[in-house]
Amino acid sequence: MTSFALRDNLEELTKLRGNMKLITVGPRIRGCASDLEGTGVDIEWVHFRAFEAAAKDHGMIISFQEMVEKIPNLIGGGDKLIAEGIARLSEGKVEAGDIMAAKMFHHMQLINQVCMMPRPGYLEAIEEMRKAGMPVVIGSLTERGLAELILERSGLNKVFLPHERVLLGDVKYKKPAPDVYIETARRMGVDPIEQVVFEDSATGVKAGVAAGSAVIAFPVFGTEENIAKIEAAGASRIYSSWEELRIVSVLRHLRAA
Repeated sequence: MTSFALRDNLEELTKLRGNMKLITVGPRIRGCASDLEGTGVDIEWVHFRAFEAAAKDHGMIISFQEMVEKIPNLIGGGDKLIAEGIARLSEGKVEAGDIMAAKMFHHMQLINQVCMMPRPGYLEAIEEMRKAGMPVVIGSLTERGLAELILERSGLNKVFLPHERVLLGDVKYKKPAPDVYIETARRMGVDPIEQVVFEDSATGVKAGVAAGSAVIAFPVFGTEENIAKIEAAGASRIYSSWEELRIVSVLRHLRAA
């Protein structure tokens, strides 16, 4: 290389250095927490089918689509919100408590009939995380008896040991409060900021963000409204399927974000 070429290269390198931006590397991701219903096992539809049956018991015919259109924040809003919404649509003909009781009955009937399987790609992602040296725990506020039934029927009870499950009763406040994901981080021995959370609803995303964790969302319902709410809640990434996820690459990117 001639002295002129070397000088030109040095001048160009100096210009590039002058234009460089300082990249701040974020905290290393050292643990992962996953919601159960919806995120890991897709049985969300069972809840809405049970509400349809509960409404029918009280003389109302209402479809899931109608619920979405007429009950604000339906997806991820919880049973109480949905029962109150259906009661409101009945124009005083039925109480929310009656809808809730009927829903619980139909839900247990349905839950004992359905085939429960982890969402495609979920088990592979959990295995890849653990191979990368990261603990993975469940952070779900599903009632303990139902959660344990889901874990057993889906085979996830062999994937997550009892100490790797944070369920309703383990924390004081429900999502969107951060309690569940503060506890999952504690169980893994990491700071919440060093934890990535996997969720399927805006409510769950808010809980993870409130804990200080990055959140990756896997919504079951891909409506524009639901996706917009998940984005607004603070999800760092949104995927329609676990099979789309390249977990090691994504976690590396989250660290540098």
